[in-house]
Amino acid sequence: MGHKQFHQTERERNNDDVRSHDSPADHSKHVQMMVTIEDCDVVVYGGMGRGAFGSIVSLGKEVFMTNISDINDAFKGYLAGELVNMSDLVH
Repeated sequence: MGHKQFHQTERERNNDDVRSHDSPADHSKHVQMMVTIEDCDVVVYGGMGRGAFGSIVSLGKEVFMTNISDINDAFKGYLAGELVNMSDLVH
């Protein structure tokens, strides 16, 4: 799962309510994301909004933000205890 499943449409990007991350469309996307990761203990992302981040953390999930674009490399880094959590990627 990734950005392609939850990205905004052009119409949504131009809508002020959506940009606030408080719109019904954003809430619906966050709910879909939570269902997708309900059996995960740890999630690794390249960046996400504060709303999604808060939703994930509220479920007790460990969140790692990374600028590593290859998921296999990020996964290996996590397993080796070398993945740096870049919390500044929350926007």
